Amino acid sequence: ISVIRLLIQNNPKEVDTFHIFYELDRLKFQLDLILNLARMDNFKNDLVIDELSLNDIVKSIIQENKRLFIQNEIFPKFEAERNFTIYSDRKWLEFVITQLIHNAVKFSNHKSKLFISIKSNLNNSILMIQDFGLGIKKKDMPRIFELYYTGTNGRESSQSSGIGLYLVKKFVDELNYQIKIESKENEGTLVSIYFPSEK
Repeated sequence: ISVIRLLIQNNPKEVDTFHIFYELDRLKFQLDLILNLARMDNFKNDLVIDELSLNDIVKSIIQENKRLFIQNEIFPKFEAERNFTIYSDRKWLEFVITQLIHNAVKFSNHKSKLFISIKSNLNNSILMIQDFGLGIKKKDMPRIFELYYTGTNGRESSQSSGIGLYLVKKFVDELNYQIKIESKENEGTLVSIYFPSEK
């Protein structure tokens, strides 16, 4: 992947760089899924907990995935009540948020919006990702975190590996966060992650 990127950068006038970079992004994303699945046996040994700005991480991920948004004609909007600080593992947190954003874009309607927001209640900082697309069929909801379960939408579109949400749930459970997914067919999906507030 790195060599291909260098070739493109050295010959920008000879190729359609946007679409090649987009496909490289997709390839890297899928490779990361497989590598992270392989790491699960030693997951606890791979955690490094730091004080992190959740706002900055979300903004960085949105910027890094701009080709994804452009290609799929999705318009992300980020809002936060304030600057939220959490304690987490940066690498895995970035993976989780990226995975959820990719899922949201994958099953969104073209030219629709994607809302990403952070708010708080008495006990938690809450990251919410809301899309307006296919939604999840009711019969699939109980199994969405199962390894290799792709669901009806994933099988029909051939875009789902059945790995991403499994890894998301593993990370959330390991760090004692909570994840909630609400969805309506043909209306969209709202994913919320609850981070315990520091006392």
